Amino acid sequence: MQLPHTTLSRSIDEAIRKFSYLLSWIWLLLVAIIVLNVILRYAFGEGRVEFEEIQWHLYSIGFLFGLSYAYVDDAHIRVDVVHSKLDIRTQAWLELYGTLFLLLPFIALILVFGVPFV
Repeated sequence: MQLPHTTLSRSIDEAIRKFSYLLSWIWLLLVAIIVLNVILRYAFGEGRVEFEEIQWHLYSIGFLFGLSYAYVDDAHIRVDVVHSKLDIRTQAWLELYGTLFLLLPFIALILVFGVPFV
């Protein structure tokens, strides 16, 4: 699906792509920390809670920025069987309403309940 773009939307999309590419290396760091923690725990009997905590933080960063990259590249999950049979205008309206009524409330919930933990 090719929706119309503006100069601003293209620059935001490109910034997200570049930032997501840089953050894609976080998965390698995450795997290294997991392997290190497993080696410490089973070979030396010394597990580190700090490593387990950083694993969750790295995973959440990678997952959330991965979602933004998937959305920009139109690789996010949807019911393609129905979506592909609709005309471009209906697809655009579905994207708009999906963002307004599903994505933005989810982001609001994350902000409301997540900020106190931060």
